[in-house]
Amino acid sequence: MAERFAAYDSRGYRTLDVAAGYASWAPSYDATMDDRLDLPLLGSLASVEWDSAADAVDLACGTGRIGAWLKDRGVRRVDGVDTSAMMLERAATKCIYDRLICADITATGLGATCYDLAISSFAVCHLDDL
Repeated sequence: MAERFAAYDSRGYRTLDVAAGYASWAPSYDATMDDRLDLPLLGSLASVEWDSAADAVDLACGTGRIGAWLKDRGVRRVDGVDTSAMMLERAATKCIYDRLICADITATGLGATCYDLAISSFAVCHLDDL
C-alpha cells in the first residue's frame, strides 16, 4: 500500500504498512476515531435485524468499537478478527468478544457457515483484492 501512495504524495510523507500503522495508532485509536463516520450509517440500516443475530464476526475489529455497538443492539455472541495484535490487545480489555483471532480478514481460518452476521467497517480500503 505504501508504494501506491507514493504516486499521490508530493510531500514525501513517511508511510507504514497496515500492521505497523495500526500498531502505532492502537494506543490513541479510541480517542481519535470519530463515531459519526460509521455508527449512524449502521444504525440506519433497516434491512438488518441486529438482535436476531445470535453469532457475529467483526472483521478488522480493531479496538472493539463495532463489537460494542453490536452487543448494545442485542447480538449475543461476537468474535473479532484483526491483523494487528496491538489493536486486539485493546479489544481484549473491553471484554466484548467471545473470541479474538489475529489473522488477515481474507484468510481467517473460520468456518464459512459459523455466523449469522459478518461485519466490517473501514477495512476494505486495505485489501488489494476484494
